[in-house]
Amino acid sequence: MTPQEFRAKHPDQDETNENALEDMACPECGSRGRFAIAVTTTAIFDDLGSDDVGDLEYEADSSCTCKECDHAGTVADFEVEGLDDFLTKLAEETEEGVA
Repeated sequence: MTPQEFRAKHPDQDETNENALEDMACPECGSRGRFAIAVTTTAIFDDLGSDDVGDLEYEADSSCTCKECDHAGTVADFEVEGLDDFLTKLAEETEEGVA
C-alpha cells in the first residue's frame, strides 16, 4: 500500500509516528498503534526463572495483529513506506493553506 492509497482508504487518519512504529499502520482500520508483534529476544534463565531480557527483534515476516480491530498479518503488511513523511507534509500544506 502506498501512502496515497492509505490516505484514500483512511481519509480521517492523520496521526503520525516517529519512533518504533514509524510508517506502520493497520491496513484494515487505519490505526497507527498498539500492534501485537511476534518478537525474538534473549533472556538469562536459571531454575528460578529468567532475569535479564535482551533486545527485542522482529522481521518483515513476523506476525502482527492490530489491537484496535484484530486484523492480522505480517509486519510487512502493516508497513507503508513513507507514510509519516507524507502525512507530515499534508499537515504542513493544510496549515499553510489556513494561514
